[in-house]
Amino acid sequence: MEPQLFLLCRQHEFRLSSGLNPGLVRSLAVSPSGRSVVAGFSSGFMVLLDTRTGLVLRGWPAHEGDILQIKVTGQVPSPPA
Repeated sequence: MEPQLFLLCRQHEFRLSSGLNPGLVRSLAVSPSGRSVVAGFSSGFMVLLDTRTGLVLRGWPAHEGDILQIKVTGQVPSPPA
């Protein structure tokens, strides 16, 4: 039997060091390599986090409303310029 991984997530308010408040974390996805996590927020903002350092690698507005689902396939795409 293969081990199973469970992720328990509750809504959490997240603040960036720049002072930007993207709102509540609404969804999370882990890259296949496990090296990064993408978080989607109630404001439509997304961030890419490094799992080893916890640092925000990138952040971008991705949607006009809540991001309720994220699917990571292959490499995490770069945000729009």
